[in-house]
Amino acid sequence: GYGYSGGGGGSIYGVFGGGHPGNGSGGHYDETASSIAATVAFNSAASERASQLLLSLRELVEWIIKRQTEFESQQLAQQQQQQQAQLQGKMGHGNNVPLDVANVMQQKSNLLQLRAGLTEKRPIIDSSLLACHNLLRRLAIKRAQDVQQARLPLSASMASSIAGSALDGSGGNSGGHYDALRVHQIRAAKRQELVELEATISREMQRLLEVWNNLQVNVEMKLQRLDDAHLVSVQFINAFAG
Repeated sequence: GYGYSGGGGGSIYGVFGGGHPGNGSGGHYDETASSIAATVAFNSAASERASQLLLSLRELVEWIIKRQTEFESQQLAQQQQQQQAQLQGKMGHGNNVPLDVANVMQQKSNLLQLRAGLTEKRPIIDSSLLACHNLLRRLAIKRAQDVQQARLPLSASMASSIAGSALDGSGGNSGGHYDALRVHQIRAAKRQELVELEATISREMQRLLEVWNNLQVNVEMKLQRLDDAHLVSVQFINAFAG
């Protein structure tokens, strides 16, 4: 469910496995030209797919940061309320725990609502991360295939025939010939594109995981403190009533 299907031959899955079959003649020439053309098509489709995934990751990061900001604002407001209550003699002596049960329950209600929102968002985050992992796996496999392909011998005449049209999209070579070194250089450039895509996706995935985990930990820790405060509040009230 995470694959991208573009128009024509641009699908990352369409170019991943076999490339273009060629015209059935020319032997090694057709095979080499098809391989290079497939690499160009793969990189194009991978770049488009990566752009979509990066947009999704960044939107999720923005959503989480907004929830984190709201959480911190609530904590600040509640801290100010507690300090005001302490000045008014409505706090316990030295324990710094709110003894107003209604106040504690309101804080818990707000946090439980936030946690429910995080739980609802989790499948979307998991789906986005899984899609990124799938793309990274395909990029790594394709890059390894390209490295292996680059080790195959390529004659200067083959390079001259294919470099202009298959690599530069110019339909020919203005200088009249390309040598094998030029072909290998362009292949290396295409491999570097994949390396940079992998690095960018990995960096944004790590950022998403960091803000996501931090927010969840903060919410759970605060809920635990409120549970403790609730217990102390009830005990204090019961002791006072007794």
